Amino acid sequence: MLSPLGQGQGDALAFLWALVGLLVLLAVSRWALNPFFALPARTRAREVLTAGALLVVLGAALLMDAVGLSMAMGAFLAGVMLSSSSYRHQIESDIEPFRGLLMGLFFLAVGMSLDLAVVAAEWRQVLSLLVAFTIAKGIVVYGVARLLGTSNRRALHRTSMFLQGGEFAFVLYAAAASGGVIYARKTRCLPQS
Repeated sequence: MLSPLGQGQGDALAFLWALVGLLVLLAVSRWALNPFFALPARTRAREVLTAGALLVVLGAALLMDAVGLSMAMGAFLAGVMLSSSSYRHQIESDIEPFRGLLMGLFFLAVGMSLDLAVVAAEWRQVLSLLVAFTIAKGIVVYGVARLLGTSNRRALHRTSMFLQGGEFAFVLYAAAASGGVIYARKTRCLPQS
């Protein structure tokens, strides 16, 4: 059994590794991404640039996994990195035909990871948390809009437009689960004999 000091050192080391991983991605985004995409751009082959973009996404996901963060966080950060690249318009036009398919696969994977038995068993808690999330997000969006000088009518309009949760929540939940902040509840499908 670890002593509290040993556990604290382990947490500090895990935090340090995660920070190093994020700094590596930041450095790659800042100094290496444009030179990397300059090579496939010279070939003028769309497939090579698309393969380069997929390589960046896979590399970022694997790096985040290696430093103890979720692969979904790495994929999200890779998307942010690609959107800041000077080749973003070319990458976006090359990936456009696959966009619907990739979005469908993402939501299919999320849906398949959902345990409907837990949702059915805890439907009251799910609905109450949904209402609490919607109210809290509405208050924050409205407050920020008003703080930035938006009229009451436009602040209410923005609030109504941004009440729903986004895809990034799945990234945050995966990171929280892998970090032990939240725990997944599972049900048994088959009775024990």
